[in-house]
Amino acid sequence: MSYTLASIMAKPDVEVTPPPFVPVRDRTIKGVVAMLLRQFIVMPVSFAASIWLARLLQPSDFGLYAVASFWISIIVGFRDMGFAAALIQQPDEPRQHEWNTIFTFQLALVSVTVALLYLLAEPLTRLYQMDPRMTWVIRGLSLILFIGLLGSMPHVMLERRLAYDVIARIDVIATLAFHSCAVTLALLGFSVWSFIVAALLNELIRGGLLFRHASWRVGFCWNNAFLKSALRFGGLYQLGGFTSLLRDNIPSLLAGPLFGLTAVGYLQWAERTAYLTSQVFTQIVTRVSFPTVSRIQQQPERIGPAVEKMLRYLMLATVPTLAIGAALIPWIIQFVFTNKWAPATFAFYMLTVRMLGGNITTPFIGVLNATGQVTTSLRILVAWTAVDWVLALVLTRLWGFNGVAIAYAVGVGLPVIWLLWAFGRRSSLNLGYAIGRPLIAGIMAGVMTWGLGRLWITNLTSLAGVVALGLIQYLLVMTVLERGRFLQEIKQEARLVKSIMTAQKGESR
Repeated sequence: MSYTLASIMAKPDVEVTPPPFVPVRDRTIKGVVAMLLRQFIVMPVSFAASIWLARLLQPSDFGLYAVASFWISIIVGFRDMGFAAALIQQPDEPRQHEWNTIFTFQLALVSVTVALLYLLAEPLTRLYQMDPRMTWVIRGLSLILFIGLLGSMPHVMLERRLAYDVIARIDVIATLAFHSCAVTLALLGFSVWSFIVAALLNELIRGGLLFRHASWRVGFCWNNAFLKSALRFGGLYQLGGFTSLLRDNIPSLLAGPLFGLTAVGYLQWAERTAYLTSQVFTQIVTRVSFPTVSRIQQQPERIGPAVEKMLRYLMLATVPTLAIGAALIPWIIQFVFTNKWAPATFAFYMLTVRMLGGNITTPFIGVLNATGQVTTSLRILVAWTAVDWVLALVLTRLWGFNGVAIAYAVGVGLPVIWLLWAFGRRSSLNLGYAIGRPLIAGIMAGVMTWGLGRLWITNLTSLAGVVALGLIQYLLVMTVLERGRFLQEIKQEARLVKSIMTAQKGESR
């Protein structure tokens, strides 16, 4: 019997076991390659769009969108109560009635919450003394909940199959649509509505394409036994996600009421800019690793080496961009974003530290969840959120809205230490190899790049040249630190990826 992606997608109600000659490792590497190719397309477009929007819109527009998005994110996060994650994590292929039960639950919950959001939008706006536009911004964004139902189950199906080549293509199309729409509307003077319409278009395109590729047959069912069983894992998983929402949205919840929408806009811009230089890669690995580790959770001897390698390449990919971005941010603001964003410089430095810690915490939390240790990950996330909030409440009294950024930078140390300790009890990690040397090389390259910037940067062209030199410096420092083994390792991994991708092309023929 032959197995193809098309045949698997056509029968979502049939349990499908991947053939033995297609190991999880190969499918994971294919997924990472597909998502990286996606990033090579999306990142330049996202960065260029961010520049345009930062130049066209005001910090208060960014702040208004960030606050409204927070309330929608809460509802989106609780749309399925973690049942989708439970479907991905469970070893056996879900049956048709299980897919339909989750969809029915989501539809009922979304119907109620959209109605409540419509009614509560105006009281929330008055409570937080926000811009009157907030009422219709919340109501407009609430439609994302309904549109997102179209692709919710198909997305889970594709993730279970590790079909990240399909997901990557859909992400590229939807992201390009979002940025094209947002920039066009901003040029036409639609201010914050540029974000709203673009977000709705993005969700509609993404959901439609996911639905088409997964070939899911919509159905309705209600199975209490399955819901209770899935809730044991999914509920704890979703509580972890809720703590992340509370932690990641301190700017909206605390800085907004204290310092206004402009302060939220500065923090949101700093976070988004730092995110584009690091967490995009982290999110790729996390998206692929959660279903991958779920597939090998009963083979613990394979998890430790996989995590070590994952950390190693995350650090190699993100440390140089974070270090060079931090070294050159004053000139990046001056020549790229304009000086109206200069008040966010210090916040960017602090959020760079936060993103660096996130390169460690994000994949580790994913591994804990994939191996069923959701209680442990929840404890860590709750403690992390509490520390961030306490620090933010104290530090905003001393340093204004920058106190939130300082709290983020300091608070990330707790989960980093805790996660390394918790994982180290079960598997040995070579931290010098995975984290230490890439970090030292990044610091050295950042210092040298900052020195070059002070000497040479006078315009946008010289800024681009110094960025390129900074990346070259990082590669040279890594080569020196590892005495040539670094380049040899990269060549070996490149040959492995090439062989797997070549085999895939041969199979597709």
